[in-house]
Amino acid sequence: MTIDRRGLREVKIKLSDRGPQPRATLRPGQPDIAPLRVSEFARLIGVAENTVYRWISAGLLPVITLPSGQFRIKKEEVDRILEQRA
Repeated sequence: MTIDRRGLREVKIKLSDRGPQPRATLRPGQPDIAPLRVSEFARLIGVAENTVYRWISAGLLPVITLPSGQFRIKKEEVDRILEQRA
């Protein structure tokens, strides 16, 4: 453990203990509109990542495809899926 010049403590933890990392820094008053990764979406709705990929392939889940080929899912889809499953 170290203390920086502002008096804040820095605790070293293992990478596996950190959990999901923030993707963007939000400004005060700015809503969190960053789309979710497939893993984040799957965890929020309680299904396996493979299930989410199957939904994407079947056209059941609208996604944003990044130039790298990765998928992002709008947060509104979490509410929609959870309402359908209720």
